Amino acid sequence: MEEAIDELQIAKQVASIPELEENVRSAKQAVIESRRFLNQAFLEEKPSKISTFLNIHGKALEMWVKAENLLRNAKVEEGILVSLNEAMARFRQPIEQLVQRITAFPQNVAARVNPHNPGHAMDILQQECIAMIRDAQRSIGYNGSTGTIQ
Repeated sequence: MEEAIDELQIAKQVASIPELEENVRSAKQAVIESRRFLNQAFLEEKPSKISTFLNIHGKALEMWVKAENLLRNAKVEEGILVSLNEAMARFRQPIEQLVQRITAFPQNVAARVNPHNPGHAMDILQQECIAMIRDAQRSIGYNGSTGTIQ
């Protein structure tokens, strides 16, 4: 664990975002190449070769994941990306305001829509507004009973 933290600190001090992007490309290329060699070893049906290239492929995958994580973290630090929690916080307030306005809409406009029978207009508008909110919640996988997005 300490090695990973030290590695991260060194990468933050040394590598710029373009360098980290190049590391990601190189790591991805290593994964592709190691996979090609592993496939060849499977075709040759040589257990020792398969074992060796499986190990190499695993390490290449591990380096690719590390490179991607370092790049993502550097982009978050530079403000190019935001964390999921921050994105959700930024998203939550405007959505809550929109839901409040949609919810209040039927009552606010019913008398203007049908001055002779505002109750009837409000019922129709309210049903449609509730349906819009429900459809939006479904489209993002929102679970109303738990209050979570799935």
